[in-house]
Amino acid sequence: YGVVPLRRLTSGALSRVAFAAGFDSLFMRSGLYSETAVTFGGAFAIKNRFSVGGALAFFSRRATVDPADTAFGGRFSAADFALHIHTLVRISDRWFAGATLRNAFSSPLSTRGGVADYSPREFTAGVSWRPGVGVIALELGVSPLETTIRLGAEYWFFGALALRAGVGPGRLGTGIAVRMARVRALTLHYTLARESAVGWIHRSGLSVEF
Repeated sequence: YGVVPLRRLTSGALSRVAFAAGFDSLFMRSGLYSETAVTFGGAFAIKNRFSVGGALAFFSRRATVDPADTAFGGRFSAADFALHIHTLVRISDRWFAGATLRNAFSSPLSTRGGVADYSPREFTAGVSWRPGVGVIALELGVSPLETTIRLGAEYWFFGALALRAGVGPGRLGTGIAVRMARVRALTLHYTLARESAVGWIHRSGLSVEF
């Protein structure tokens, strides 16, 4: 969320600026972790072939930790923000390549226990194929915590309803998106994912283009 939708940058204009904003809420069914994020993103496209942009995200995070950890007292609450940088290249009418540096800059997690930490940087690169109203994407993600390969797909029905699915190491997810009929720039999102380490994860949100 917050990354400028691709369709705004591939409409045939020689150059254009596009913006998007999003609200995102994540909740683990186990109750161990939840977060809320507000994101603002923008991008500039050049000659309908190349775009570069970024997104600024503000997070509020809550987690349940080991009660014996006196620094947190069994609860972890933090607020922080992060800057993401992304680029996109249009190879042909249906093929695209892109890269993103997440948490290129981030503030320290400010916690009630006075413990400071930073969100790890993650570099991702991938390609996507867009046959008509669908998208199939393959992505490589590299961070200090893990290196993963992820595959995802999306298909839009009548430009109003999208079905999504994705898979990665130890992860499997599916989701939907609904674009408002009267406010085409407003889209609602929901994802249900299963991760082997933490169980079921619910993610919901909305995004608006302007």
